[in-house]
Amino acid sequence: MKQLSIRSGIVIPATAATNAAYWSLRIGSGLCFIGHGAFGIITKREWLPYFAVVGIPADWAFSLMPLIGAVDIAVGIVTLLAPRRAVLAYMAVWALWTALLRPLSGASVFELIERAGNYGVPFAFLLMLGMPRSLRDWFRPVSTFDGSAVDVGRLSLVLRATTAMLLFAHGALGALERKASDVDRAPVERRDRPDPVAQTPRNAEHEEKREWNAVVAGALDELEHARTGERAK
Repeated sequence: MKQLSIRSGIVIPATAATNAAYWSLRIGSGLCFIGHGAFGIITKREWLPYFAVVGIPADWAFSLMPLIGAVDIAVGIVTLLAPRRAVLAYMAVWALWTALLRPLSGASVFELIERAGNYGVPFAFLLMLGMPRSLRDWFRPVSTFDGSAVDVGRLSLVLRATTAMLLFAHGALGALERKASDVDRAPVERRDRPDPVAQTPRNAEHEEKREWNAVVAGALDELEHARTGERAK
């Protein structure tokens, strides 16, 4: 039996490994687009800048979002039920374009890299199914799958690059957001931060005594004024 050897020393039968990869990529591609399509159905104001990149105004954008979301859900369901190479090619290109809209609209380039899973997974699934022999094969459902014909090295390279890009960009965005948050919060913290010297027990007791002495001094002054008034009478 043909086997795949993992660097850790684990040996997996080739058939089991390719079947697991096949279903992981098939389910992952489908659910990714179904989930994104659901956001399109409910519409998101945060997506308006991406439509503005190509000159689509806000009112048109809100009208187009449910339509685009319905298409995403449709291709996701098709991939789950009967994957087609043309659909996977569309998914990879469309996901890459929507990810590219982030930096084009002024966001960080890490937004593009972080979404490698959106376009990398359907692209890897397309590689796994193999290039079609004819134009008709692009649109024909892939009902049979030959795991022995998979180029494991190329598929592994694509999936490793996809995972590395996603994790690296996700960490970079987290670091940038943390830094921006610290910068925005710093003036408020400095303004609202209590004086550590004033908060020590000794200084607090001294302040309390000073206030009490001021109250007593004020009362004595009023009493002296009252006596002075009586003597004048």
